[in-house]
Amino acid sequence: MITYRTLSHDFFSPAHLSGAATLQLSDLQLLNYDAVVTQEVLQPLSRLHSLSIFHLYSVPGPTCHLQTWLTSLPQLRSLSVHGGHPLAAYADFLPSSLLSLTLCVDLQPEDLQVVSIRAPHLEQLHLEPWSSSSNLVRLLPQLFPHLRTLRIRHHHVSDSDFLQLQQLQRLNTLEVLDSYYRPDPTDPSWVVYEPSPRLMQLISDLQKLTNHRVRVITSSHRDPLTCHCV
Repeated sequence: MITYRTLSHDFFSPAHLSGAATLQLSDLQLLNYDAVVTQEVLQPLSRLHSLSIFHLYSVPGPTCHLQTWLTSLPQLRSLSVHGGHPLAAYADFLPSSLLSLTLCVDLQPEDLQVVSIRAPHLEQLHLEPWSSSSNLVRLLPQLFPHLRTLRIRHHHVSDSDFLQLQQLQRLNTLEVLDSYYRPDPTDPSWVVYEPSPRLMQLISDLQKLTNHRVRVITSSHRDPLTCHCV
C-alpha cells in the first residue's frame, strides 16, 4: 500500500487516478497545485485519509479548487494547508471526519467558528495564521474542546489568553512554535533562540493549573528527528 506521495499536475488524469485506486492511496501531498479537477476525476481518491497542500511560490487563481477536493474526500482525517486561498474560501467544505488540521493561511476568528462546526471532533490543531494570532488563542477552548495536541505561536498573545488553554480538558501536548525573544528592545538584531523568562513562567503556570497534565514543547527542545515542515 502506498501511504505517502508528492504529486504534480500531470498525475490527475483518469489513467493515473485509476492506478491510484488500485494502489489504495491513503496519503497525498501536493506542491504548488492549482489545477482544475472535478468530483468525478477525484472519485478514485474518495478513501483518502490525509491531504497536505503546500503553496510555495504560486499565487492562487480566482477559483478555490480545494472546495472540490474537500467535497470529494468524505473520509479525510488529516488536512494540512500552507498558503493559497484564505480559510474563508473553503471552511464551509471541511468534512466532519477531520481529526487533525494544520492551517498556515490567512484566517479570521469567524473562520475558526465555521471550522468548529464543520469538524466538531478535531483532536490536533496546528495554527499559524498569516495575521496575528493574538485574538484567536482565547477562542480555542470553546471552539475545539476535544483537542489533544495544539501547536501555536505565543508572541502577542496575552498571558491570560495563554493560560485559558487550561480549559482544554483533553489537552496533553502543547507546542510553542516561536520560543525566541529579544533581550534588548533597542537592539532588534539581538535574538535569543530559547524560551524567554516570560514564556518559561507561562509554561510553569499552565502546568500547575493543569496539574502537570499538559506537556509543553518549545521549538528549542523539539525532537531533532521531528520534521519541521508540519
